[in-house]
Amino acid sequence: MNHNSEPSKTNEVIEEFKARQRNVQWHDAFSNGRGVDEYLWKGDPKAPLVQRLGAIVFGIFFIITGLMWMYISREKNEFFFGLISILWVVLGIKIFANAFRRGKSKSSETK
Repeated sequence: MNHNSEPSKTNEVIEEFKARQRNVQWHDAFSNGRGVDEYLWKGDPKAPLVQRLGAIVFGIFFIITGLMWMYISREKNEFFFGLISILWVVLGIKIFANAFRRGKSKSSETK
């Protein structure tokens, strides 16, 4: 039985555990959060299904919030609330649309 492989396997497990815990520190969470913000704003043609579903949920949230602000603006006849509602709806539509962003097809690249 080779005992040399056990410490290296233990070290691998420890390193994997440390890598998973990195978001606990502020600077790691900040840098990872920037990637999420960039995805929501710009979209990614190679995003996995879970990220796409998350973008859809966020987009719907912003659209619903914008519609609620629109309702408030109509009830109170406030122009300011109307502007807020438009901004929220536009942001929601942009995030929602980014969930469906796809890369260029191979047939269009060869032309």
